[in-house]
Amino acid sequence: MKETKKYHKRAEKRFRLMGTMVLVLSLFILFLGLGSSHAQAQREKQERCYQSVMVSAGDTLWDLALQYAPEYTDVRQFAEELRQINRILRDDLLQPGQYLVIPYYQ
Repeated sequence: MKETKKYHKRAEKRFRLMGTMVLVLSLFILFLGLGSSHAQAQREKQERCYQSVMVSAGDTLWDLALQYAPEYTDVRQFAEELRQINRILRDDLLQPGQYLVIPYYQ
């Protein structure tokens, strides 16, 4: 009987711990999503401008996205935006001396 009570108490503690972890993780995901949508909304309020940047030897689309992505922007989304604007099918198609159009926001 004593062993059964111990088992039930442990199971109850595990259940509470799992519930707490699920709640914390859900809140984290919720706030993460709200933060990125807020950044997107702020960016949409700003005027979109463009600059031309020359590709150097060894540059990758990811490197350029890291360098030019606006603050609080998901670099993956910005890299995809660069890919679409410049009609780049594959990252290995960048050539030194090539010019890319890079958006920025004011």
